Amino acid sequence: IKTWDCLEDSYGKIWSATDAGLYCIVNPKFNIPYKHDQSRIYASPCRCLLIHKDQLYVGSIRGLARNTPFGPEDINMPNGEALGHVYSLHESPDNTLLIATLGRGLWELDGDELSQITTGSLSSTDNVYCLTNGPAGEIYIGTDNKIRLL
Repeated sequence: IKTWDCLEDSYGKIWSATDAGLYCIVNPKFNIPYKHDQSRIYASPCRCLLIHKDQLYVGSIRGLARNTPFGPEDINMPNGEALGHVYSLHESPDNTLLIATLGRGLWELDGDELSQITTGSLSSTDNVYCLTNGPAGEIYIGTDNKIRLL
């Protein structure tokens, strides 16, 4: 299975974002598709994973979800639509979750509040690929054919 991202949580489980959806490896001999029957996001091609505030966030070509004790919870835009293709996830220096999407720009999740970031030359329809923190706490964004400073 083509794997785009993986990480190990504090319980020792290994999570994999694959073209066949989200997978969880509890031990080397037990690799399971994770809750594909409960989440269209988990069942679709996944691209990125991040543990943020002790919760697993999963980005896929169909949107963003977080793992809760009650199962997968979709994170949607304020109008109720899915975020679409979530390409990467990043924790900002101020402990918010930044969400890079293809064709829908950059989003920020602060607690349960999701908002789009459209400052400077960053538009709501940009392809945002990656983010990284600079040495002074600034954030650099890889979009289309540019690197921008947030």
